[in-house]
Amino acid sequence: MKNKTTLDFDFEIERGCFRLKAKLKSDSPTIAIVGPSGSGKSTCLRVLAGLEKAAVGHVRFGGDTWQQESPKRIAPPWLRKVGYVPQESLL
Repeated sequence: MKNKTTLDFDFEIERGCFRLKAKLKSDSPTIAIVGPSGSGKSTCLRVLAGLEKAAVGHVRFGGDTWQQESPKRIAPPWLRKVGYVPQESLL
């Protein structure tokens, strides 16, 4: 049996009048983020990938802390090994 890896995040990010609060702690091998357009799904994925520096809170995966407030730490995207493909056809 494989060791379970835990995804644990609790963060908040504001953009103008929009505020996203997201919290999850799970060792499931599959996680889906669903919701209507404009609900923050892409923003949540960008925080997990390390592309949103304005998020306040923590992001942890396995034994690694990717982001935390005190002391301030934000691991760069290339150390997180998270794949993210935006919806736009800019690639």
